[in-house]
Amino acid sequence: MLRKCSEIIELIKDQISLRYGDRKIYDLDVAIELNITYSNIATMKSRNKIPYKEICEFALIERINPNTLLYK
Repeated sequence: MLRKCSEIIELIKDQISLRYGDRKIYDLDVAIELNITYSNIATMKSRNKIPYKEICEFALIERINPNTLLYK
């Protein structure tokens, strides 16, 4: 089952936090990692629109399977 956009963003935050330790990770950090604007992230969350291409590129860089982010 496909996850909601907000769930995916939380998983990406978890992945980013592995690099930065105890630092709080915000939606802005996710936007920077996905190379999209913060306003895009906010719109995508409210409309539940998933940025597939950007998530796949992020997963490639982080060396994780994109399916772990996209599916439950």
